[in-house]
Amino acid sequence: MHMKILGFVELLFAAIIGLHLLYDLFSRELALIVVGYIFFRGLLFTISSKDFASIVDLMFGTYALLAMNGIFLHSAITIALVVWFSQKALFSLLLGH
Repeated sequence: MHMKILGFVELLFAAIIGLHLLYDLFSRELALIVVGYIFFRGLLFTISSKDFASIVDLMFGTYALLAMNGIFLHSAITIALVVWFSQKALFSLLLGH
């Protein structure tokens, strides 16, 4: 049950970040909270476990922070990272116990 809840939350977070970066549909403050969570979770798990998914989460958070500050934004990268994060969330939803 825990994995299914986390999967749903991650899917929601992917939608918030993607829609904010591509279409500015959510507030900057909400998007920053979500990006901060993803960044720090990715950092924590990259340091502790060094698994590939955590490294990608850290890269996704870093990219989103840069994009939100106008430093680097590319729609293809945004879409690729949102798809990665969404498929990870869907696996948690479908396969989580």
